[in-house]
Amino acid sequence: MPRALAGRLLGVTGLAKAMIDLSDGLAQDLPRLCASSGAGAVVEESAVPVAPAAAAVLGRGPGLRAALVGGEDYELLFAARPEHETQVRRLARGIRLPMSRIGQIVPRRQGVRLLTRAGRYVPFEDLRGGYRHFPGGM
Repeated sequence: MPRALAGRLLGVTGLAKAMIDLSDGLAQDLPRLCASSGAGAVVEESAVPVAPAAAAVLGRGPGLRAALVGGEDYELLFAARPEHETQVRRLARGIRLPMSRIGQIVPRRQGVRLLTRAGRYVPFEDLRGGYRHFPGGM
């Protein structure tokens, strides 16, 4: 289901400082959000939600990969200030929609990276995936 209500409420309350839908996948859309905001990001692999059905069918590793590079999720990715975490949790409970903190915004020079469970940083461009509208370029 598209998260229209959540998007409106996050915007109207000012809790979201930047927001994008994940229709093209986290691997594609997070770098876009960061580029338009002049920022970098670190995503913690251990914090990325994997649907129980995906983990059951695909396995934990492939399920995580699908969560990172798959598209058509109808989920929102947003940045909120750390001091608003309680308000974001309260909003999520109020609309009965799970929201997960998956990382943090960092200075642009640090890039957009995934912090693996093994403690390695992997640049998002190495993840290769997500939906590409014009794969040959345009």
